[in-house]
Amino acid sequence: MDILNSKWAKEFKEESPSQYKKALKYATNKNIVFAIYQNDEIGEKLWAISYKGFWMDAFDTKKEAIKLCEEMNWNFEVINLN
Repeated sequence: MDILNSKWAKEFKEESPSQYKKALKYATNKNIVFAIYQNDEIGEKLWAISYKGFWMDAFDTKKEAIKLCEEMNWNFEVINLN
């Protein structure tokens, strides 16, 4: 996976240019395990993909969050916060 040319990277850069370098640092680190969990921090229930509180992305469904992690070859763990 060419992360720099991925749809995720292009969208992240457009939506959050000030955090783009940090996101790429995490996205390319094969030692990181991202957490996937349901969150309503922004007023709607989303499935967040994050590392140490830094959101990489968020989706309406857990399935979509898992799919992105698999496509990006990210290590991940689904966490139940309830």
